[in-house]
Amino acid sequence: MFQVVGAMPIFEKGVPAVMHIVQDRLFGPAHDTGVNRIAEKISAQTGKAGPDKRKFDKKATSFIAIGGSDWSTKVSCDFNLAAMSPMWTVIDDAVFQWSKSIILDDAAVAKCHQIGINIARAAADIENAKYLGDPGVCANCHSRNFFLDSAGKAICEVCGIVGELKPANGKLEFVFPPEQYEHAHNTLPGKFKHMDDMYRIETQLAADKKTPEFKARVEQYRAFISPSKPAKQ
Repeated sequence: MFQVVGAMPIFEKGVPAVMHIVQDRLFGPAHDTGVNRIAEKISAQTGKAGPDKRKFDKKATSFIAIGGSDWSTKVSCDFNLAAMSPMWTVIDDAVFQWSKSIILDDAAVAKCHQIGINIARAAADIENAKYLGDPGVCANCHSRNFFLDSAGKAICEVCGIVGELKPANGKLEFVFPPEQYEHAHNTLPGKFKHMDDMYRIETQLAADKKTPEFKARVEQYRAFISPSKPAKQ
């Protein structure tokens, strides 16, 4: 059973560049479960080759972030966005602050050891694999990162659920209507909705490109921009 433990240093509160490269190449649209489910449906209708069936195998992953200070507020979000696209089950998500000498921290080493045990058990019973890490704030994906819009709504930056952050029992709780689960980016219904939105936008763009106004504006911008090349030595 496929399993991955990602252990990385924290750069500027988030994951280092190598993780962004891995995410773009291995977890982009071509590996999104929603995209591949639709591709599979089209394949069945047209008789053409579809996506590799292995893309639909359930997979487990865990994340370990190690930082040299308390600048660590974005790293968990970065990690979980990578898992969101292919719908990998996140088992653990640990962030260690002030941890340059983590090898001397017996409690931290023991926690990392347990993370290894947890993902091995998840791989052995992937159908029942579940999240075992910090509960976070979002009840759906456990993220602690939110975008606050001008209307006062809180949007989870990982799964996209929209709700409100309200004080309760001395802390903030993320409250949202149950129907938001169907719009979550880490669920198939949410991914299909996203695909419908993208289809609508791309269809509109294709129609716009055929209009005289669109063509005129493109030519206007091309005429305005004068590319230059350095002289050959």
